[in-house]
Amino acid sequence: MPIQMHSAQDLFAYQLSCMYVFEQQNVQTLERLSEEVTSEAARGPIQHHLEETREQVGMLEQCFQALDQEPQKVTVHAAQGLTQDHDAFVKLKPDPELLTVYDLEAAAKVEHLEVAAYRGLADKASTMGQKEVARLLREILKQEEDAVRELEAAAKELARQAIKEPALAS
Repeated sequence: MPIQMHSAQDLFAYQLSCMYVFEQQNVQTLERLSEEVTSEAARGPIQHHLEETREQVGMLEQCFQALDQEPQKVTVHAAQGLTQDHDAFVKLKPDPELLTVYDLEAAAKVEHLEVAAYRGLADKASTMGQKEVARLLREILKQEEDAVRELEAAAKELARQAIKEPALAS
Protein backbone atom coordinates (compact mmCIF):
# COMPACT_ATOMS: atom_id res chain seq x y z
CA MET A 1 0.00 0.00 0.00
CA PRO A 2 1.38 3.45 -0.88
CA ILE A 3 2.53 5.65 1.96
CA GLN A 4 -0.17 8.03 3.16
CA MET A 5 0.96 11.53 4.09
CA HIS A 6 -1.69 13.18 6.22
CA SER A 7 0.03 14.25 9.43
CA ALA A 8 3.28 15.50 10.89
CA GLN A 9 3.77 11.98 12.31
CA ASP A 10 3.48 10.55 8.78
CA LEU A 11 6.14 13.00 7.59
CA PHE A 12 8.37 12.12 10.53
CA ALA A 13 8.04 8.37 9.89
CA TYR A 14 8.82 8.92 6.20
CA GLN A 15 11.90 11.05 6.92
CA LEU A 16 13.10 8.61 9.57
CA SER A 17 12.69 5.79 7.05
CA CYS A 18 14.70 7.76 4.50
CA MET A 19 17.56 8.11 6.97
CA TYR A 20 17.36 4.42 7.84
CA VAL A 21 17.73 3.46 4.17
CA PHE A 22 20.37 6.17 3.67
CA GLU A 23 22.47 4.83 6.58
CA GLN A 24 22.19 1.26 5.30
CA GLN A 25 23.44 2.41 1.90
CA ASN A 26 26.13 4.46 3.62
CA VAL A 27 27.48 1.31 5.30
CA GLN A 28 28.00 -0.22 1.87
CA THR A 29 29.60 2.95 0.52
CA LEU A 30 31.96 3.33 3.49
CA GLU A 31 33.02 -0.31 3.17
CA ARG A 32 33.89 0.38 -0.46
CA LEU A 33 35.73 3.61 0.35
CA SER A 34 37.68 1.93 3.13
CA GLU A 35 39.08 -0.51 0.58
CA GLU A 36 39.59 2.17 -2.05
CA VAL A 37 41.63 4.76 -0.16
CA THR A 38 45.41 4.47 -0.26
CA SER A 39 46.33 6.39 2.86
CA GLU A 40 46.13 5.11 6.42
CA ALA A 41 45.40 8.71 7.42
CA ALA A 42 42.25 8.46 5.28
CA ARG A 43 41.34 4.87 6.11
CA GLY A 44 41.19 5.56 9.85
CA PRO A 45 38.43 8.20 9.73
CA ILE A 46 36.47 6.22 7.16
CA GLN A 47 36.63 2.99 9.16
CA HIS A 48 35.77 4.87 12.35
CA HIS A 49 32.68 6.32 10.75
CA LEU A 50 31.80 2.96 9.20
CA GLU A 51 31.58 1.47 12.70
CA GLU A 52 29.52 4.43 13.90
CA THR A 53 27.20 4.12 10.90
CA ARG A 54 26.55 0.47 11.69
CA GLU A 55 25.73 1.56 15.24
CA GLN A 56 23.45 4.30 13.90
CA VAL A 57 21.45 1.78 11.89
CA GLY A 58 20.81 -0.01 15.18
CA MET A 59 19.83 3.24 16.91
CA LEU A 60 17.38 4.01 14.11
CA GLU A 61 15.88 0.55 14.58
CA GLN A 62 15.47 1.44 18.27
CA CYS A 63 13.66 4.62 17.19
CA PHE A 64 11.20 2.59 15.15
CA GLN A 65 10.69 0.20 18.07
CA ALA A 66 9.98 3.14 20.40
CA LEU A 67 7.44 4.43 17.88
CA ASP A 68 5.99 0.92 17.48
CA GLN A 69 6.49 1.18 13.72
CA GLU A 70 8.42 -0.52 10.96
CA PRO A 71 10.66 1.43 8.56
CA GLN A 72 8.88 2.24 5.32
CA LYS A 73 10.24 1.00 2.03
CA VAL A 74 11.55 4.18 0.42
CA THR A 75 14.01 5.09 -2.29
CA VAL A 76 16.65 7.62 -1.32
CA HIS A 77 17.63 9.32 -4.55
CA ALA A 78 20.30 11.45 -2.88
CA ALA A 79 22.23 8.31 -1.87
CA GLN A 80 21.98 6.92 -5.38
CA GLY A 81 23.11 10.22 -6.88
CA LEU A 82 26.13 10.46 -4.60
CA THR A 83 27.14 6.93 -5.57
CA GLN A 84 26.73 7.81 -9.24
CA ASP A 85 28.91 10.91 -8.75
CA HIS A 86 31.61 8.73 -7.18
CA ASP A 87 31.43 6.16 -9.97
CA ALA A 88 31.70 8.91 -12.60
CA PHE A 89 34.81 10.27 -10.87
CA VAL A 90 36.39 6.80 -10.72
CA LYS A 91 35.90 6.48 -14.50
CA LEU A 92 38.27 9.45 -14.89
CA LYS A 93 41.01 7.15 -13.55
CA PRO A 94 42.35 9.61 -10.96
CA ASP A 95 45.68 9.04 -9.28
CA PRO A 96 45.13 7.04 -6.07
CA GLU A 97 46.02 10.04 -3.89
CA LEU A 98 43.45 12.22 -5.65
CA LEU A 99 40.80 9.51 -5.36
CA THR A 100 41.52 9.35 -1.64
CA VAL A 101 41.05 13.13 -1.28
CA TYR A 102 37.86 12.90 -3.35
CA ASP A 103 36.55 10.05 -1.18
CA LEU A 104 37.19 11.93 2.06
CA GLU A 105 35.55 15.07 0.74
CA ALA A 106 32.59 13.08 -0.59
CA ALA A 107 32.19 11.37 2.78
CA ALA A 108 32.22 14.77 4.51
CA LYS A 109 29.55 15.99 2.07
CA VAL A 110 27.38 13.03 3.06
CA GLU A 111 27.90 13.86 6.74
CA HIS A 112 26.73 17.44 6.20
CA LEU A 113 23.54 16.12 4.61
CA GLU A 114 23.05 13.77 7.56
CA VAL A 115 23.66 16.54 10.11
CA ALA A 116 20.88 18.61 8.55
CA ALA A 117 18.51 15.64 8.45
CA TYR A 118 19.15 14.53 12.03
CA ARG A 119 18.90 18.05 13.38
CA GLY A 120 15.40 18.32 11.90
CA LEU A 121 14.38 14.84 13.00
CA ALA A 122 15.58 15.39 16.58
CA ASP A 123 13.63 18.66 16.76
CA LYS A 124 10.47 16.98 15.43
CA ALA A 125 10.83 14.07 17.88
CA SER A 126 11.16 16.52 20.78
CA THR A 127 8.14 18.50 19.62
CA MET A 128 6.13 15.26 19.34
CA GLY A 129 7.07 14.34 22.91
CA GLN A 130 9.12 11.31 21.80
CA LYS A 131 11.89 11.73 24.38
CA GLU A 132 13.70 8.43 23.76
CA VAL A 133 13.59 8.89 19.98
CA ALA A 134 14.85 12.47 20.35
CA ARG A 135 17.69 11.26 22.60
CA LEU A 136 18.75 8.61 20.08
CA LEU A 137 18.59 11.07 17.20
CA ARG A 138 20.66 13.64 19.13
CA GLU A 139 23.25 10.94 19.80
CA ILE A 140 23.42 10.16 16.08
CA LEU A 141 23.59 13.89 15.31
CA LYS A 142 26.61 14.32 17.60
CA GLN A 143 28.38 11.41 15.90
CA GLU A 144 27.68 12.94 12.49
CA GLU A 145 28.98 16.35 13.55
CA ASP A 146 32.15 14.72 14.90
CA ALA A 147 32.54 12.72 11.69
CA VAL A 148 32.35 15.89 9.58
CA ARG A 149 35.22 17.42 11.53
CA GLU A 150 37.33 14.26 11.37
CA LEU A 151 36.77 13.65 7.65
CA GLU A 152 37.30 17.29 6.70
CA ALA A 153 40.53 17.48 8.69
CA ALA A 154 41.90 14.36 6.98
CA ALA A 155 40.80 15.61 3.55
CA LYS A 156 42.35 19.02 4.16
CA GLU A 157 45.71 17.52 5.14
CA LEU A 158 45.81 15.10 2.19
CA ALA A 159 44.72 17.84 -0.23
CA ARG A 160 47.55 20.06 1.04
CA GLN A 161 50.02 17.25 0.43
CA ALA A 162 48.63 16.63 -3.06
CA ILE A 163 48.87 20.32 -3.91
CA LYS A 164 52.44 20.67 -2.61
CA GLU A 165 53.86 17.54 -4.26
CA PRO A 166 53.61 18.70 -7.89
CA ALA A 167 55.19 22.03 -6.96
CA LEU A 168 58.18 20.25 -5.42
CA ALA A 169 58.68 18.13 -8.55
CA SER A 170 58.90 21.21 -10.81
